[in-house]
Amino acid sequence: MIPVVFNGSNAWLVDDWPEWSGGVSVEATIPSAYERGLTGKETRRNTGDTLRLALKWSARLRTPRALSNLRNSLQQTSTEPVLCPFWPGGFVPGNAPLATTAFYALFNPDYSFNSICTAGGINAQSAALFAYPLLVGILSEQPDPPLTTSRVATVEFSFAENDSNYFLTPPAFVPPAGIAAASGVRPLFPFAANWVTSPKSGTAEFDIDRMRIGEIRALSQIYYTQRNRRRVQQDLTLKGGDPLNLLSFFAQMGGETQSFWLPANLKEANLTAPVAATDAVLNVDNPSALGANTFVCLNDGNNRVPLVVTAVAGNQWNLSGPVGTAFGQGTTNVESLILARFDAIKLTLNFIHSQFAGASLKLKELPWETAAVAGETIGQTMGPLPTTAMLYIFTLTTPGANTIYRFTNFERNLQDAQGNVYVSAPIENDDITDSPNLERQTVSIKTRNFAGNPLALLIPFQLEFPLEVQIFEADILPPDPLVGAGGEQIQGAGGEELDAPT
Repeated sequence: MIPVVFNGSNAWLVDDWPEWSGGVSVEATIPSAYERGLTGKETRRNTGDTLRLALKWSARLRTPRALSNLRNSLQQTSTEPVLCPFWPGGFVPGNAPLATTAFYALFNPDYSFNSICTAGGINAQSAALFAYPLLVGILSEQPDPPLTTSRVATVEFSFAENDSNYFLTPPAFVPPAGIAAASGVRPLFPFAANWVTSPKSGTAEFDIDRMRIGEIRALSQIYYTQRNRRRVQQDLTLKGGDPLNLLSFFAQMGGETQSFWLPANLKEANLTAPVAATDAVLNVDNPSALGANTFVCLNDGNNRVPLVVTAVAGNQWNLSGPVGTAFGQGTTNVESLILARFDAIKLTLNFIHSQFAGASLKLKELPWETAAVAGETIGQTMGPLPTTAMLYIFTLTTPGANTIYRFTNFERNLQDAQGNVYVSAPIENDDITDSPNLERQTVSIKTRNFAGNPLALLIPFQLEFPLEVQIFEADILPPDPLVGAGGEQIQGAGGEELDAPT
């Protein structure tokens, strides 16, 4: 770990290479909000739209110079940014990086630090160097290395990025297309489970609230009509570019928010005849095996095709359309297929090589979202909803004119259709207590004392005129080229108006 100058400011670069035998852990999250009703219907929306990464790895320091550099850096580190190479994304300058950032760290052939390069100048660097995408953040835990000898130590690094300007963009990965669901054609999960780790996909669950009332033996229970949903667990072994492709897929799905078709590994039946590309039926040995399920996936190890079974006729399953790909009889699995989502806000990739990693995934079925539901609208009242942000409009009423401040808790500035810019700021609120009487509405707002914060007028009692705050929840629209540098456009989604104490 050494001091560097980054964009004209002092920073600290972690230049201690990982011991790949000990693994490099990459954790990715996308913030989201989740609500689930009593019948099992749910809504999911992102509250941020870029990956937040954290890295953990062990480094072996074998020289007194490396040890003293680390000690001296840790003694002097305070609020300066920490720069960390994205170790799984290394490449040779001149080659196209799989994951891109605004800056790259360059290392010499002897693994010593060389320089920091912009994305625009990376191809001009010598191919003899090693290049790594550069992340900007903090050390989430201060290293406390145990000494093996007076000159050798093993250091455990924990890094988390926290910068809103320089973040990593995963590869442009396009997953295979699936079949239509209520929210449109959803992709097919593109990675196969590692059977050594015994995938799980058979169980189904309901929500039943059971409680003891009194001293009777029976439990009082409440059950709301709902559809059962399966939980699936799959461990993946990924090589080549697939670890970063999974990272890209996770980002495209918005973490837990978006749905995809997942082969659940459970064999439904055996084919009793080969399948031609033009066939719209499957000949199977156990036609009743599907039960109430209607989705299957043909998998011969090279091709996977999702299908919809519309009816059972004798020993045949009638399909909604032609298969599109030929499959052999004895080399094809007919697997259970479910519409699912990631069931964890965090994706963890455990690298033992820059191009070899493992991941353990938990996924959940979405039975309400395979087709339209009466009284509900996918994308509005249930299912994946647009990315959302909270908006805060402060109005300071003075005799001369009103002063208006606009902020958002989103990760970057936003702009509405009228051209008003909402500045990204550290601010949040808890639940709003509403009542017909305006003076009885209350809310707690938490914020830092940043420059231009109107709430700073409350301390030390500089506020002499009424200060009003309006809090809105808004949907973020796709970027519009006419918006300019202010940020994405937003549309209102309701809100509350409150009087701040004066």
